[in-house]
Amino acid sequence: KIRLEGQVRNLQLTLQQKDAVIEDLNGKMGDANKEREQMTNLIRQTEHSVMQAEAEKRALKDAEIVAAKEKKSLQQVLEMSQAEKDRLEEQLSLIEKRRGDLESSHNTTCREQAKLNRRLAMTQQQLADTEQSSSTPIRR
Repeated sequence: KIRLEGQVRNLQLTLQQKDAVIEDLNGKMGDANKEREQMTNLIRQTEHSVMQAEAEKRALKDAEIVAAKEKKSLQQVLEMSQAEKDRLEEQLSLIEKRRGDLESSHNTTCREQAKLNRRLAMTQQQLADTEQSSSTPIRR
């Protein structure tokens, strides 16, 4: 009986040790579960960040496409503006040449007018002199 009691005590000690080991394993398992949950959350956050980054990448690509189209449009406007500038400069050149021609023509006309005015004045003076020396007035 003593022997059996010893064996029972040994078995109880063994059971207590096994219970302690099981309890320790359960604690470690709980820690592992918490760690796994943290890892799962971290994976979810990472996946969310990756999706956001991909969305931003697509948005940037779209913005690049829009910017390229806008650049092309502005380049066309610039080319048209340059063509219009060239055309207006050509017109201005023609206008300035015409103005020079008109000024030259005006100056010539003024000189001719001055000559004619001098000739008229001389003719009028001659007429007046002739009227004074003549007894009959000359018709004009």
